[in-house]
Amino acid sequence: IFELKSAPLHSYLKEMNRNSNNHVADHLFEIMGGPMEFQQFMKKRLNLDPTDIRLVNGSGDRFFVKDEKDHSQKAYNEASCEALVQVVSGIRTDLRKSNYDIQHIMAVSGVDPGTTLGGRYSSKQMSGAVVAKTGSVDPAITLAGMITTEQGNVYFGILYKTKSPSDWNGARNQIRNDVAGLMNKFGGKNAIEDYNSVTFLPFDAGSQFTELSQRRP
Repeated sequence: IFELKSAPLHSYLKEMNRNSNNHVADHLFEIMGGPMEFQQFMKKRLNLDPTDIRLVNGSGDRFFVKDEKDHSQKAYNEASCEALVQVVSGIRTDLRKSNYDIQHIMAVSGVDPGTTLGGRYSSKQMSGAVVAKTGSVDPAITLAGMITTEQGNVYFGILYKTKSPSDWNGARNQIRNDVAGLMNKFGGKNAIEDYNSVTFLPFDAGSQFTELSQRRP
């Protein structure tokens, strides 16, 4: 018999964000109430309206809705750069109340392996100092998160609208240049201290094999 205890939620969020697991993101979004609950939460916690941020799902992937003629139309999550910055800052504030930080749920450049940040942020200039989540969907390439600099932590949200997938790499390179510019503007990087990448396991240290006779009826 194997007694399985779930890994803590932050471990799942870290893995979800590290490799952009759309299935997990969509599932969590629905479990927590879906679009209406999210919008109410954003208004209550951050005073953000649908004109600031609007989510149709948890992953950001395209979502099909019916129009008045019952035709399928693509819908996307929408947010302003300012709203993204408020969300990232708000997430970090809540995490710190529980003795965690944003690096415990988002990818760290040059330290966490196999992330969607890729090699663009693993240079000496930025390694260990960019904590962020990528976004890639039909018209948009995005990045939001925090950089740790000599002058303090800087939150950012960068959105690029593209015409076709052939523009995506160019947009990603431009975002990298924007982040590098921010890093330089605030005195260069100050890498996160005492952070080491941890391999994700869906169970915790308390999980164990148990003899059948030891289990309660």
